[in-house]
Amino acid sequence: MVGMVGVTSGRASPGVSSLTVGLAWALRQRSINPLVVEADHSGGVLGQRLGLPPQPSLSSMVRDARRGFDPKMIFDNSVQYEGVWYLQAPVDPVVAEAAVDGFANLLGSGSLDLNTPSLVDLGRSSKSRAWEKMVAAVDNTLVVTTPYLEDVQSSRFTLRRIAELGGSAQLVVVGDQPHSPQEVADSLGVGLLGGIVHDSEIASVFRGGGFDQSKFKKSLLGRSIDGLASRLLGGPR
Repeated sequence: MVGMVGVTSGRASPGVSSLTVGLAWALRQRSINPLVVEADHSGGVLGQRLGLPPQPSLSSMVRDARRGFDPKMIFDNSVQYEGVWYLQAPVDPVVAEAAVDGFANLLGSGSLDLNTPSLVDLGRSSKSRAWEKMVAAVDNTLVVTTPYLEDVQSSRFTLRRIAELGGSAQLVVVGDQPHSPQEVADSLGVGLLGGIVHDSEIASVFRGGGFDQSKFKKSLLGRSIDGLASRLLGGPR
């Protein structure tokens, strides 16, 4: 089962938010109702990309939980879009950092049990305590990278930090040049969940206040992300 899966990257590797949304869409096609948690301490973007209202958000959920946590608070503070629940981060980085930290504390204390398949957008790896707490709280972290040397090197440090925090990780490689996804994974000594097509035009369906499901579903990018979702559920590699 999926459990709670984080998605992050080092440097400026593309696709953390797009992959998170794409995986959620793929799970929804399998009659699974996933929750997307935008736990990016640098500020939220999903609301603007998908055309969601700015409230409720992760901040309002953390605020409500201070009075005593009830599992329904998660969905009371989420917005449903195309069959997927989104618990979005505030846009302001300062407010987002505090919200992610508070959410991570709830997870770490055991008082918050998501009890639903969840995909957590962790944003770019950093020295932020909020990022570190979230990595320690999720069941598995997908590290997104391209096959280019500078991104692979950055992913090496990200993977090392995840291991130091007691987390587990798998690699997702965007593109297959100049090295194949398996070659990249072998060089990093980490398990490969899979590779996805690098297609910036199709990835743009996640931007601009909407998500064109039909365009995405027919694309190579959509099909490759669908394959990742199958593997997350224990399907064939």
